[in-house]
Amino acid sequence: MQPFFVSEAKEIHIELLTENEENIQFEIYSIKSEDKETIHCKGEINYAEKGENRTLEVEKLTENMRRGELNTAEIYETYTNLGLQYGDTHQVISKIYQGNNELIAKLELAKASKATQEKYTLHHGMLDGALQASLGLVDDLANISGSPMLPFALENIQVFASCTEEMFVWIRYAEGSKSGDNITKLDIDVCDADGIICAQLKGFTSKTFAAPSLKTIANSEEATIVYATQTWKKTKGETAKVA
Repeated sequence: MQPFFVSEAKEIHIELLTENEENIQFEIYSIKSEDKETIHCKGEINYAEKGENRTLEVEKLTENMRRGELNTAEIYETYTNLGLQYGDTHQVISKIYQGNNELIAKLELAKASKATQEKYTLHHGMLDGALQASLGLVDDLANISGSPMLPFALENIQVFASCTEEMFVWIRYAEGSKSGDNITKLDIDVCDADGIICAQLKGFTSKTFAAPSLKTIANSEEATIVYATQTWKKTKGETAKVA
């Protein structure tokens, strides 16, 4: 699999294949010359009966985060310096409470997103904010340099409930991963204000981005804004089977 880079208008495809009512396989790919497909992401979705609610003791966890705190301005100023400029609907982190190799972040849905909140189970702004919050694991933001790490794998995500307007995120290094690694693996729990877990991400893996930094690209004369539009086309899968 290869990452999908966008510097001009490009077409990308999503293919869904079903073997039964509880399993969907997917591939995200692009087509280059000679109809050759390049796969950028693949996986499978499984449906299961929901059990009892799982909860986090957010207040107790927050009390253990004694390394420091980061506010909205500090977080997004750091991202801007790295070349990532988030729009208002994706600036959802209000506070990060830093611990030793873990953190708790508070997320608040942007006002502009509240009108469409019910259309999503995992709201894209809140989920992105949960991933953004991993910045708080860095020991010293004042001396951070280079490019952000590039996400490239996720072992598993479980979705139990829809996002709410106020969420909390517990982020820590997965077993075998630590600060300073070129490849880092994180476990992330996302819960509502009552501590009820809405989603769990296991093995969210990122690695150092070796290409020119995003800051350099953003400041170059060739930098342009590229907009993506979603277009669904119904196709008949050759191997699709419905039980």
